[in-house]
Amino acid sequence: MMLFRSFSTTLALLPLYVSATQYDLNDINSLRPLCSDSSGFSISGDGAVYHCEGDITFPKGASLISSLDSNSDITLQAHRSITLVKNNFVGTPLKNINLKALSGGANNKHSDGIYISHGTVFGSLTSDYSIVLENSAIDGDTTHLPASASAGGSLIANNSVVNGDVVIHSSIDLKDTNVCGLVTSKGEKITVKGNDHHITGDISAHHAVSIQGVDVFGKVTSVGLTADFKNSNVYAPHIAVITHSNSYFNNSSVCGSISSHTISENKLLQYCGTDSTSDCGYSNQASWACPAPVKPTCPILPPVDDEYELTISPEDDLALMCGDEPPTFTINTKNNAIGESLQVQLSIADSDFFDVIMISGASQDSTNPWLFTSNDSGELVVQIKVKTNQIENVDFDKTYSVTAELVTDRTQSKLAEFKFKPFIFEAYSLDPGIPVGEIQVVAGKPETINTRILACTEEGEAVEASNYSAIPTITPSVVSPTNGSLGDLNYQPEFKYGVSNASLITYESGSFNIQLTDTFDCTGFAKCPESGHSEVTGQFLVQSRPWTFAICPNGENAALPSGTSSDGAGFVAASELFSLFTKPIVWQSGGSLSDPINTTAYCGDSIRVTSNFMNTGSPSASIKLSSEQHTPTQNAADQTVLLEGLMGLSKLNHQNAGLGYVFDQLYWNEVGSLTIKVDVANSDINQGYRHVGRFYPKHFKVINQNWEYPSGQSFVYMNQPLTSVSYTVVALNANKSDVANYAYFAPKKQQNFTLGELSNYTNRFVPPSPTQVQWSDLASRSIGTFLIKSSASKYDCSNSACWEKDDIGGSYPDGPFNTGSHAILSKIGLTYLSKVDKFEFFDDSHILTTQPDVRFGRLKFRDVGGPQGQQIKVPLDVEYWENGRFTTNFSDSQTGFDSTHSRSDILWSDGTTSTASLSGDGSLVVGRTLQVLASQTTPSREQVKFHLDLANGANNLPWLRYNWDNANNGEEDPPVIVTFGVNRGNDRVIYRGEPNLTGVN
Repeated sequence: MMLFRSFSTTLALLPLYVSATQYDLNDINSLRPLCSDSSGFSISGDGAVYHCEGDITFPKGASLISSLDSNSDITLQAHRSITLVKNNFVGTPLKNINLKALSGGANNKHSDGIYISHGTVFGSLTSDYSIVLENSAIDGDTTHLPASASAGGSLIANNSVVNGDVVIHSSIDLKDTNVCGLVTSKGEKITVKGNDHHITGDISAHHAVSIQGVDVFGKVTSVGLTADFKNSNVYAPHIAVITHSNSYFNNSSVCGSISSHTISENKLLQYCGTDSTSDCGYSNQASWACPAPVKPTCPILPPVDDEYELTISPEDDLALMCGDEPPTFTINTKNNAIGESLQVQLSIADSDFFDVIMISGASQDSTNPWLFTSNDSGELVVQIKVKTNQIENVDFDKTYSVTAELVTDRTQSKLAEFKFKPFIFEAYSLDPGIPVGEIQVVAGKPETINTRILACTEEGEAVEASNYSAIPTITPSVVSPTNGSLGDLNYQPEFKYGVSNASLITYESGSFNIQLTDTFDCTGFAKCPESGHSEVTGQFLVQSRPWTFAICPNGENAALPSGTSSDGAGFVAASELFSLFTKPIVWQSGGSLSDPINTTAYCGDSIRVTSNFMNTGSPSASIKLSSEQHTPTQNAADQTVLLEGLMGLSKLNHQNAGLGYVFDQLYWNEVGSLTIKVDVANSDINQGYRHVGRFYPKHFKVINQNWEYPSGQSFVYMNQPLTSVSYTVVALNANKSDVANYAYFAPKKQQNFTLGELSNYTNRFVPPSPTQVQWSDLASRSIGTFLIKSSASKYDCSNSACWEKDDIGGSYPDGPFNTGSHAILSKIGLTYLSKVDKFEFFDDSHILTTQPDVRFGRLKFRDVGGPQGQQIKVPLDVEYWENGRFTTNFSDSQTGFDSTHSRSDILWSDGTTSTASLSGDGSLVVGRTLQVLASQTTPSREQVKFHLDLANGANNLPWLRYNWDNANNGEEDPPVIVTFGVNRGNDRVIYRGEPNLTGVN
């Protein structure tokens, strides 16, 4: 099995693997050792092809890079084969180097076109013959182009990654391999077998397709035969499976339709395709929607070598010569601390006396009964029995030994010893009373151990020696780790009538041998010396495990808070890095021995740690972090974005930092809180967990806004309240990507944003807080919609969003803002009174992308005159300030007026009183009107000054007032002077009605 390191620093790690030799395409002479042909390499194709007339072989640890100025891909081509022996790197992420083999090889063990073992290639693979990948990673397409009909063209990939398309003319056999691309066989079958592996692309074969333990994100097609699915999932947009013949499904799920001659299924869950927006009709589930996870990727990570390990326990065993329980040994096989099925060869020096029987495991060889294969978990249990005709030849004073050896790695060899005795102490279970050679305990928890003394009668029957009542000598020792601690182990049994039940406790983990020794009266038992007394010994193995792993802050001053989406303190922003510390601890009173343990309270110095677990002499174990969403709960069950780590989420038990393990460079791309869990692979150690949070958005960004101008206008005047302003904000993580969970936060934990002017006009636009706030999850985006709506009861700038005029004497008048060629640009954006959690804006992401059209407006009359006693039209315009002067606002056809709301002052009159007044109402059209009329009830020569009342309760247009007299007494209603008639002595009016007449000359 191959493991991969994080590739965040692949190039930095490269020298660790390639310290032997690094080749560079920029130095063609240095490449000569790679080519079997004496002439070395030639260059063709304008420098794009480096050709070797023979085989190309990379020695172990060698790498090939390109320091050429060109960033174009370069192909390394062999006339025959290409072999990467082990731990080879070809190319880099920035400069790919393709590999191409034109025929089969004479120098690799498979005679394949391309053979790669524990290699990493940044570039494509092309071969006229077969391609074999073992524990390798390919960042590019893998293609077979047959030179002839007889050329083999299969792909065999084991424990590998291909980040590209796979197109082969013969069979494809993928085992424990991830592919991000198409998988196509143009002539043979496709076999895919994995364990939580994936293919993110369509699979197509001209023969049968067999898929086991793999997730397929695409369509599966068998043009000629059948498709067989076992423990697999297919996620397709619409059509999922097409076969010419039958389709077989066993414990699998399919998102999409199935088109086959016959469908045979056992536990098939079928959903609509991933792109379906409504019930497709063929789903067999109550909920037709496809529960597709996030499509995985294929990171190209440097491989880690196989590291095999074999253990055997107990290291020595005693068996009663007349007993039913022969010496029993448990053998565990691992690769990189993970149990793996491997072949084990056993041997015993005096093999003629004994047979070896497999109790559990994968197989015992039929031709070589001493050759075994452990099961998928890497466990093999065997018993050693005396052959029926050899019992008299067994020496009861002799220690026999059995040796276990890994076939794949002969350096992994362990020896265990065993004896047969006429009298023994043994541990046993009360129910059903059978011997127990190995006792499982939890560090820190007392465990009652039942022991007894057994002897053989002259008839060969095993019985309890009930005449024995004493306290034997107890000698505990550490079996594993070899230099480990006993952990204050305490065990003091007292036998009465041949049996004892006493408590044992240790505060350490590991394997401990408990030896009991004494002398007893053996009179009447078989093999009893003439003295009537014999030494009796016995032993049992104690396997002690940590209770659980506590998850703690990493450092004295570090914090690991448990804030949630509705309460508590914040932790870090989504996608920001954090770290934690986890340590194996002893049992705490009242704690469960099987359920997950909330370890928040177990980080103090008073909690004992099982340091043996981290000892270099202890068996390898893998500590793994995982997680599930704790809050918000509304979408937790469907959340697939969980805890990740740049340096991975697992460590070997020997990779400790002091009395525990530091997991750093962790991150979560979502917000809320996580339940972070720690497990030890293939063990009974209780899962430890801790709620960690609150993760919160790092950034907010405005994505839309709507300025609702009043009265149907396409602009707003200064001091005129906007009807409403709505703006939408998206929550982002530290990578500036969307988060979905923020929409489900409690309102008190959601950030509230109002608006403000963020340039030189901060006091001119100060709207109230939003009247409505709503956060929603829209397509996995947390969208906040904010609404500032003017109050219907009080329509002014005190409770509405409006741009205020500058003070008289300042920039009065000014504008327009955000419209026209002479516009001033405002910078209205998000503001806040306080932060719920830490966040930042970036690149003006908080500035509204559309700014309002704001104008300094005023209503202006033109002074007029006319015959006395007649109606005179009074022109009324609405103007706005632009480029240093006022101009008619032709965009305004909405402002209404009622000239009856006016007042008048007599400038001069022939009469004692004036009956002059204004009348007319309506709306301006393209910025002006002639609907205002001045008239007299009683004709009289006079000049009258009118003011149109713009106050609330009158025309309700206070924003169109202006400082007409340039004094400091504020803004005024718009004035107009109307002159009625001129008397020339004969009572004839000779006024011709010229506009703007303000008197008589």
